[in-house]
Amino acid sequence: MQLASTQLPRYFSPPVKTRYTVGMTVDLSFIICEKIGAESALRYSLILTSWNQGNFDRSRNQKNAYIKLNVLMTTMESPFVRALTEADLEFAYKLNIGERWNDRKEDLLRMYTYQPEGCFIAEVKKKPVGHVFTVSYGKLGWLGLLIVEAEYRRKGIATQLMNKAIDYLSQHGAETIKLEAATHVSELYRKLGFIDEYGSLRLSKTVKKPAPQKKGGSMAITKENINKIATFDKKYFGADRTKVLTSLFTENPQLCLASYDKATIEGYLMCRKAENGYNLGLFVCNPENTQTAKNLLQAGMNSLGNTTLYVGVPETNKNAVDLLTGHGFTQYSRSIRMRLGPELTNEKIRGIFAIGGPMKG
Repeated sequence: MQLASTQLPRYFSPPVKTRYTVGMTVDLSFIICEKIGAESALRYSLILTSWNQGNFDRSRNQKNAYIKLNVLMTTMESPFVRALTEADLEFAYKLNIGERWNDRKEDLLRMYTYQPEGCFIAEVKKKPVGHVFTVSYGKLGWLGLLIVEAEYRRKGIATQLMNKAIDYLSQHGAETIKLEAATHVSELYRKLGFIDEYGSLRLSKTVKKPAPQKKGGSMAITKENINKIATFDKKYFGADRTKVLTSLFTENPQLCLASYDKATIEGYLMCRKAENGYNLGLFVCNPENTQTAKNLLQAGMNSLGNTTLYVGVPETNKNAVDLLTGHGFTQYSRSIRMRLGPELTNEKIRGIFAIGGPMKG
C-alpha cells in the first residue's frame, strides 16, 4: 500500500520526499508528532508498523487502518506560521501578560522594530495562537518571547515557530543562536539541538526614594558617544548591539549612565520602565574595576527610587551576583542560558553585570 502525497494535507509534505509507504513509519510518525504530540503519533505508528510486519490480516484491516490515519491527518488543525506585523502586537501583549511576564507594549514594539521580518506568529484557523521574536547581531542570533496559548500546547506549534526563527537567523548570517529558557520548558530547546551554557538568575529589590541628587554630570551618556559605548559593549557581549543601545538610550536618556576614566569608558548602565517597576540592565563593566560597577549601580538606584527593580545576571559572574545581593537584591527565579552552534570565543561573561532581558541578551 502507498499513501500518495496528494492524499495528505499540504503541511505533511516534506521538502524532499514526495511519497510514503507503510514501511516509512519513522518518517511519518515524526511528521504526525509535530501536530498531535508524541503519544498519539506513537499509537498510529504502532498500527502501521504491526501492519507492515504482517501482524494484521492485511486484507481485513488495511482499509480500516488507512482510514483511521487519513481521518486523523485531515481533521487536525493545521498551524500556519507567518510574519508578525505591528497589528499583532496587541495579541502578543496579552499573551505576555497571561504568562506574567513584565514587558510593556512599548517593549514588544521595540523588539519588533529590531527585526520586523524576523518575528513570527502561529495561527490555527486564522486565529493567532503563539509567537516568537528574534534579534540578529550578525554571526550571533538571539531568540526570545516564545509563547503558545495554553490550549494549543503540545501540538508542535512551538517547534514550528522555533524552526522558522532558527531558519531566519541562519539565513541572516547567524552561526550561533542563543536564548534564555525557563527550566520547565528547556527540554524543548534541547530536542532542537540547543545546549546549556550557564544559569541566569532573576533578582529584584524594592528601593526607596533617596535624597535629591544632581542629574547628568560625569555619568551622563550622550548621543555622540553611543558608538563608543557599543564598541566597549562588544568586548564583553561578543557582538555588536548598537541598534539595541541606541533605541534604549533614545527612549530613556535620563536612565542611561556611563563611567569614564578620562576618555576611556569603564562601564555603563541602562534602565527601562517595565509593566511593573523598572528593569535594570544592560549593565556592562570592566571586571577589573569593581568600584565602577558599584558606583553605577548606586547611581542607577538613586535615579529611580520608590519602585521595584528587576535584574537578570549570569550566575557564573560571581562579582556581579555578590554586588547585587550585597545591595539587597534577592533571587526570585532562574533560567538557563542555552546556545545552538559554536561557542562565542570573544564573549567575556565577567564583564556582564546584568543582561538586557531574556528576549535579547
